[in-house]
Amino acid sequence: MKKVSHFYLGFVFLILYLPIFYLIFYAFNKGGDMNAFTGFTLEHFNELFADSRLMLILSETFLLAFLSALIATVIGNLWSHLYLPIEEKVRRTFALHQQHSHGSARRYDQGPAS
Repeated sequence: MKKVSHFYLGFVFLILYLPIFYLIFYAFNKGGDMNAFTGFTLEHFNELFADSRLMLILSETFLLAFLSALIATVIGNLWSHLYLPIEEKVRRTFALHQQHSHGSARRYDQGPAS
């Protein structure tokens, strides 16, 4: 079962990351399409940095990614600090409840008091 789960995890990572590496590889392609690699060039990146509209899009993308990560981090930290103490109180309450219920069950199993 462990081998199957490792295979499945590897397959999922392959499906997720293969297109990203494919785009990175062909970003340096001299040809105009992604059918065949015809040589190495930085021409596409020169065009990207020369176009102010594309630079604005790139900077807004990085800003959105940063803010998303920041908001997720804040929410995750708040949730962990608020939820864990409550979970501990609930766990203690259920533990006490189970101790009392088991104790009373044992008394009834012993029969009536003499």
